[in-house]
Amino acid sequence: MKKIVRLTESDITRIVKRVIKENEDMGNPMKCIKTYIDFAFTNRENGGDLLYWNDDVIPENNDTAAYERFIKYLKDVMDIPLYEDEECEGVTFDDVAPFIRELYLKKITESNLDDKEKFKNVDKYRFIDKKNKNTNPKFKKLINKYANEISQRGYSDVYDWMSRIFDEIEWDISDEYDDTDDIISELKDEYDEYLMGMWNK
Repeated sequence: MKKIVRLTESDITRIVKRVIKENEDMGNPMKCIKTYIDFAFTNRENGGDLLYWNDDVIPENNDTAAYERFIKYLKDVMDIPLYEDEECEGVTFDDVAPFIRELYLKKITESNLDDKEKFKNVDKYRFIDKKNKNTNPKFKKLINKYANEISQRGYSDVYDWMSRIFDEIEWDISDEYDDTDDIISELKDEYDEYLMGMWNK
């Protein structure tokens, strides 16, 4: 006969707080793998590891052998690990594996752009209109989307809740934009008060 365990409200609260604490202690696989890829694609002159897996040359996107060398290199440096900061704490190769291929190809494309094209690419997709100081409407849709999807229950204060919202937005835009840290910083300045006004506790 199965035993039924009854949880009190304090038991549930304690469990939720523990889960949140465990999640906070985990690294961020997407940010972590981007850090590794940036370093791997930096040439020796600038202090990177491109020399060690591809003779200091940016590979072609259809170079299967180069990709295999990159994967072997990445496994080796993550086993060390090369980075032990907050973003990579506890992050393993298996955690980042789903993102590697896409980010690898994206990095090749970026590396092959000249400086003028890079500037145009970043300027075209900025969330903040520098001239008019207005936020792109796309962002407000993302704010409202995650503010409605992410329940306030389980968050001790508005700042924890807002932090989760901005984390989700950063994850959502990370494949499309290169300067996500700058974008999120600008968006926090623009929308902190707006989100505080949505806090119901």
